[in-house]
Amino acid sequence: MAIPTTTNAADVFASADQVAIATYMSSRAVEQALSSSLESARDNVINRLVDIFSAYKTNVLASNTGGSTPLQISANLKLLPLLCLGLLKNVQRIL
Repeated sequence: MAIPTTTNAADVFASADQVAIATYMSSRAVEQALSSSLESARDNVINRLVDIFSAYKTNVLASNTGGSTPLQISANLKLLPLLCLGLLKNVQRIL
């Protein structure tokens, strides 16, 4: 079985699907909210989002070392923070 791989992190981020990521994060948040607490589920969503964009900044924008410049997010991940914020607001009202 041949699975296509890449050594370029920019290709991984360029092919990422923000809706699929948000859907996965929401299902994991519901599982965690039911097993432990809502606050830990919300913190987990925020931490995973920070991890994604930290990895993006580290691996894709390695030449951008200035801390004061805004993060230039790839086009297919621009709405991921908004989707996660909607998830946090929605989870807060449902549970």
